[in-house]
Amino acid sequence: SIYCYFEVSDVLITQVTTPVYFGGNPMILIEYYLENRDDVSHSVGVLLFLDTMIDSSDNAPIATEYGYSHIGQEYVYPEIPGYWQAFEHSPFQPDSLLIGEGILMGGDAICPDRFVYGDFGRYSGVFWDYTVYEEEYYDSSVLLRWDAALLPPGETRSVATYYGLGSAETVPGEIRLS
Repeated sequence: SIYCYFEVSDVLITQVTTPVYFGGNPMILIEYYLENRDDVSHSVGVLLFLDTMIDSSDNAPIATEYGYSHIGQEYVYPEIPGYWQAFEHSPFQPDSLLIGEGILMGGDAICPDRFVYGDFGRYSGVFWDYTVYEEEYYDSSVLLRWDAALLPPGETRSVATYYGLGSAETVPGEIRLS
């Protein structure tokens, strides 16, 4: 696993990325632990932005269990899809050619409050608040947001998702991902 640590206003944020298999597929489990080390409560949430460039395709079509659309979409809990998929060329290609998949529910994934996909340029600069652009996208990306919640002193909140489907091979002391 790779551990990254950040501290903001006495809240320790730990990001852990771990190569795993989910449903027999190679994935990266992406986890965040938010620990309030302060003596006052803090409102904390997580916004995760992922560029969906697949091989040479910067315009990876995105589909969910609700179907495919080349128009940007937003889903709000409890209507969050269980997964999303990014295709190199077409959402109608054979499953054997599927390259990118995100798991939003199941296993260790903690369902986000909001899931958005659309144009990279519209979402790459988002810090928290965003506008939904229901327009055709030409450079795809996704946003996952676990809304802010009050975290009392000494408490920890965690969120997690999966992303992968390439190949993951671990060797002691070295991680190879593709």
